[in-house]
Formats: sequence, structure tokens, C-alpha cells
Amino acid sequence: GSSPTNSQSLGLNASWEVDLWGRVAGSVDAAQASAQASNADLAAARLSLQALVAQSYFALRAAEVQEQLLASTLAAYDESRTLTRNRVQAGVAPPSDADQAESQYQSTRAQRLDAQATRAQWEHALAALGGEAPAHFALAPSAQLPRPPAVPLALPAELLQRRPDIAAAQLNVAAARASRMRGSQVRRSATSSACSV
Repeated sequence: GSSPTNSQSLGLNASWEVDLWGRVAGSVDAAQASAQASNADLAAARLSLQALVAQSYFALRAAEVQEQLLASTLAAYDESRTLTRNRVQAGVAPPSDADQAESQYQSTRAQRLDAQATRAQWEHALAALGGEAPAHFALAPSAQLPRPPAVPLALPAELLQRRPDIAAAQLNVAAARASRMRGSQVRRSATSSACSV
């Protein structure tokens, strides 16, 4: 009779091939370059966000300084308006002087309101950039404009290579080159396999 047999299958298929044409290495190179390009894209997005925050902050402070200047100008025009009215009532000045003083006051008042609205818009922009609700975000007024950091007049060309968007472009080119080389190696491998058959 036939002897009983026990058979067990592991259910694990392993395949391995020698990477003669560098196809696997090319895929790895392309994947690594793509990952590095994605990191550089993320750094570029961060840098762009930081630039937007800085621009918004400086614009807010500029609107604030303008509003303060207009507030002091408005106070001076208010005094001038009162003096001109008194002079008109005393018969020393014509009524047109009072009209002109009133017009200057109202025009400056409108400009001050615009500067206040502009500051509020930049404050809301900063809140949005920081992921805050504008109702819960407030920036205390400042008496002077902040000083931007000093930038050298002549920047070396190496600084361009530190820019994340340029680094991402270089890495994307490297990934595309690795993918193209991998594709040509696969075609060469297929051609040589067909020739050997």
C-alpha cells in the first residue's frame, strides 16, 4: 500500500532576482529623489507662509503708524476748525474759510477711519495665517515701525541653492532622470531577454 504523507504549505512566495540592469536601484533612486523633493516643497510652503506673516505684520504696523499720524493731524485740524469758526463769527474771516477748515477736518477723519479699517484687515489676515479666529486674536498697538533685518547688498550665488523651491526643482529633475533611466534599463532588459529566446 501507499504510505501516508503529510504535506504542509507555508503560503509564502518569495522571489528574488539579480538587478543586472539597475532597474531596482533606479526605482529606489527615483523614490528617494521624489521624497526629498516633497520635503523641499514643504519647506518652500513654510517659507512662503512665514513671508506672508512678515508682510502682513509690517503692513499692519504701517497702517497703525499712519493712523496715529492722522489722529494727531485730525486734532490739529479740529483746533483750526474751532479757531476759524470763531474768526468767522467775529467777522474777521470769510465763511469760505470755515468751509475749508471743515472740509480738511472731514477728509482727514475719513482717512483715519480707512487706516483703522486697514489695520483691522491686516490683523484678521494675521489671525487667519496663524489659524486663529479673528474674534480671539488681538495685537497690541505699537508706537513705532519694527526694523526689518539687515540684508547684505551683494548676496552670494550659493544662497540660491538654499531656497527650498529651487532645491525641490533640482530634486524633481533628479527623480525624473532616475525614472527615465529606469525605463530605458527595463527596455534594454526586455530587448536582451527577447534576443536570448
